[in-house]
Amino acid sequence: MINMVITTFIKEIWRIITIILILLSFSCNLNEHEDANLIDVNYQVVETKDGKQRYNVIFYKGKKEVARKVIENGRLISSKGEIPDGYVIEKYDSGNLKNIIMYKHGKRNGKALGFYESGKIKVETNYINGNTSGKIRMFYENGNIKMESEIKEGKEIYHVEYDEFGNIIYKNKGGSGEGAVQIPQTKGERP
Repeated sequence: MINMVITTFIKEIWRIITIILILLSFSCNLNEHEDANLIDVNYQVVETKDGKQRYNVIFYKGKKEVARKVIENGRLISSKGEIPDGYVIEKYDSGNLKNIIMYKHGKRNGKALGFYESGKIKVETNYINGNTSGKIRMFYENGNIKMESEIKEGKEIYHVEYDEFGNIIYKNKGGSGEGAVQIPQTKGERP
């Protein structure tokens, strides 16, 4: 029992250190480059005549609109302007931070963090040329890991999902579905 508590404590400390290092990395990158861009993004949801949802994604540098994309059913319909290299900042209506995503050459490139409205980290991921690449980690709002996976060359290498208590509920190696293990979910039991 004591070993389990110590292991859980060490995992939590390691997670906190990792998050601090990621945030410091964002901060250092911004401080190293005085010309670093901070770009705000605004999403407008528009219902089309045929009932489809369309998103107007508007990028601002300061108060000036620098780019606009129209997305319908996950597909880019139109685009104008150019997203400058830098960190795109998305906020909740409350003003709290929602996402920080690095853009380069008009595409997501580098680290990205998503946050719950409470300010706690929701997701950590990495992009290369607009595609998810590397490790992805999602968290419950209580800070426990919800999901972790790794993408390499467009293919999922592994995928693990956890319940709110840290119990593995799904595990898959190779991303093909072969070897996938659906583990019965326990009700509130700790590992």
